[in-house]
Amino acid sequence: MGKFVSEELLNQELSKIIEEATESLILMSPYIKLNEKVRDRLLLVRDVQDLEITIVFGRSQRDKGKSLSQEDLEFLKQFPNVQIRYLERLHAKYYANETSALLTSMNLHDYTLRNDIEFGIVLTVDSLFDSEIDGLSTDYFEKVIRSSEIIFERKPVFSEGSMEYEGSHVYVDKTGEFFFPA
Repeated sequence: MGKFVSEELLNQELSKIIEEATESLILMSPYIKLNEKVRDRLLLVRDVQDLEITIVFGRSQRDKGKSLSQEDLEFLKQFPNVQIRYLERLHAKYYANETSALLTSMNLHDYTLRNDIEFGIVLTVDSLFDSEIDGLSTDYFEKVIRSSEIIFERKPVFSEGSMEYEGSHVYVDKTGEFFFPA
């Protein structure tokens, strides 16, 4: 069973999801404008090479900068293991790591985090698959991610013999044509 949170507890749970991510971090929101606190939390996990970060945003068709600012895009592109994805119809807000998930009304937007009345349900590994609804929600968000378009992808590169981290490589970068179409 999940735990209901609102207001400041909601922000604390979001911070906790980011800070405790070691394998997977999903940030899904139609509108993303990172505030200083969220940026600071993300910087804490930036150098964790095994951490796969998936960002899904959407909504604004004409001006994609309203959904994800150029400044935040450049910030997120620095991470060594990141996918940035777009889904036009996205209205869901979902934040998760390998042990907990937050299903919420809250956009990952500075204004929302400071001003709006928001709520969410936190699911933890203890409860994540305890009920049919928890398993269905995880499956659903995986399908949403698969249906979105990858506009940027950077993955870590390891040496063949020792599996030593050598850096990261950009495999997909459609950000120029995506944000500034000809």
